[in-house]
Amino acid sequence: LAAQAAKVECQNNVNKLEEQLIQMETFVNHLEEIFVTVEENIGKQEHYLEVQYDDLMQFLVQGYEDRSQELEEEKKLKLEKLYGELMSCGQRIDLYKELLETTQRLFNTEDKQTFLKNGQATLARLDDFLQLDFNPEFPTTAEFEKFPTDMPEVQRLIDSISSIPVPSAPLMCPQTPGTATVNSVRVRWSLSADDTVEHYQLYYRQLPGGGTQQDEAAADTSLKLKEMYHTVSNLKPNTVYEFWVTASNPAGTSAQSELVKH
Repeated sequence: LAAQAAKVECQNNVNKLEEQLIQMETFVNHLEEIFVTVEENIGKQEHYLEVQYDDLMQFLVQGYEDRSQELEEEKKLKLEKLYGELMSCGQRIDLYKELLETTQRLFNTEDKQTFLKNGQATLARLDDFLQLDFNPEFPTTAEFEKFPTDMPEVQRLIDSISSIPVPSAPLMCPQTPGTATVNSVRVRWSLSADDTVEHYQLYYRQLPGGGTQQDEAAADTSLKLKEMYHTVSNLKPNTVYEFWVTASNPAGTSAQSELVKH
């Protein structure tokens, strides 16, 4: 009798050990899934930061190239105007000198007939030249136009580097065979490869007889989760439930997933 009791106790302990082993294996599986999720999220965020950095650098480089071309064109136009004015001034100076020398020679001549013969034309030419309106103006300035830097766009791109987009709506996965019991069901969902998620919110509600969908009804229960799956327990047997999920990160909460019934 004592031996039989010892065997029963031993069997009970073995059963308990097996249950604990199953619980531990389940816990380890959950840890592995969380590890993979965290690793994937970090990888997604790193990829997103690289994309945003590339966009910012492309914007700045394009702005630099555009401005460099504008400066080159503006420089060319200014130099052409200045060169043209320099040539015009040089010609005018040469004319000044020639007319001044001609007039000086005329006044220095001692031959009155030569003076009278050439003087009238020279004096008329001098008079006409002095009648010209000489009011020189610079054709351009040494300053260049200020470049209107698009600082709001630059700031937006800089801010986007330190932020992440709101996740897209999760996608509900088909139920895995053998994962449901009379009062529990395992719900799974997936996410876009480019999304970064901090947590999920699982919603579910009991549907009335026949499983008729209630579009306006609120969820009976919601759960905040880290994993992309959850076993919902304590459900009523022979009852249809409706499930949906949202994903959240510091940027906001996604639209809800499609509704699924189990």
